[in-house]
Amino acid sequence: RVAASDPLPTASAAVNKQDEHRKDDDDDPTSQALSRGQRKRQAKRDQYLKKEKMILSTLMLKKREEQKRRIDGLDAIRDALLDTTKNSETKEETAEEHSPTYGTNRSRKGLMSNEIERMGLVMEHPAFKENPFGAIQEHLKNTLAAQKEKRDQEAKKKAEQDKSKKEEKRLEKKERLQGIKKSTKKYKPRRCSRGS
Repeated sequence: RVAASDPLPTASAAVNKQDEHRKDDDDDPTSQALSRGQRKRQAKRDQYLKKEKMILSTLMLKKREEQKRRIDGLDAIRDALLDTTKNSETKEETAEEHSPTYGTNRSRKGLMSNEIERMGLVMEHPAFKENPFGAIQEHLKNTLAAQKEKRDQEAKKKAEQDKSKKEEKRLEKKERLQGIKKSTKKYKPRRCSRGS
């Protein structure tokens, strides 16, 4: 809290502080022994050292932050974990895109009424009446098997695409190497045939 009797800082106050700083420098016995040029060089050196210290401190901070991000030097594992989490997040996002979202009360009520009707049909089904758990297991086997088959087909397709890309790259590399071999001529050294 500033007292009312304290004067407000002005430009003249800043000048007075600089004068005090100069007087402190003049009181130092080494500064009186130095010439004007030496004092200038000393000031430049001090300024340079100050900048260097600041730069080194920022580099040290960056290095510490980098080390904090590392998991015991196992960057490859960390990267793999991050990739898998990103992949799972994108899969969840695509799943969310396909599943309808019901934001309003009216749409939620409509969804609830549809589900109640569906549950009623399930309860009336003869297989469910005989063995409820068996019917649920059978349903899950059928739906999950279809999903697994779909995923397997997608994986096989992707593997084939990767294989074909790899083969294309291999052929391109082979062609490039053949082109290099053709463009460079190998000169055989001349043998001097002196009368032997």
